[in-house]
Amino acid sequence: MKNYIISGRLAGAKVKYKHGDLFYKANHQYIVVDNTLVQSVKCIATEESKSFVSGLLRGYFGRLLGNNAWLAALQSARNHTLYTLKVTYWDDSASMVLVNYKLYLHFMEKF
Repeated sequence: MKNYIISGRLAGAKVKYKHGDLFYKANHQYIVVDNTLVQSVKCIATEESKSFVSGLLRGYFGRLLGNNAWLAALQSARNHTLYTLKVTYWDDSASMVLVNYKLYLHFMEKF
């Protein structure tokens, strides 16, 4: 699972990006994430994984090209990177947020 708050304030809420704004979606309500709510954002950890479907398809078609081509095709499978962010709020509470690369860039751009 990605793009949600792991722990802390609003745990379990989804993180979304629409029309240039970051939002937390909790209990069918949208909370705008901006400078009035968030004091700072720090990247705590990153986690990379290969896409299984991408590797499977590339390996299948690479197999048609020859003996070693399918191994190279498997190695070139798409990477998925997840970022764990510590979001500190102005009331000195904090949340741990797990986001993909796209939302990571939006968080770092805003804060």
